[in-house]
Amino acid sequence: MWKTTCPRCGAEDELFIVAGNFSGRIPLCSDGFSFLDAKHLNTEDEIVRCDACGAEFPLGDLDDGA
Repeated sequence: MWKTTCPRCGAEDELFIVAGNFSGRIPLCSDGFSFLDAKHLNTEDEIVRCDACGAEFPLGDLDDGA
């Protein structure tokens, strides 16, 4: 599980994934692709940004250990 509070400023529900690497199997259509159509999806190295204070940090900093 992930914490939803910014570890820098304490803001609640202001955290968004802004970068990361992904691999998967997503069908390509003439109008593009959607992560929702992925048959398999793996992500790593996600970067989170807090909209309240602008801090960026690795998603791993929000692991609550559960």
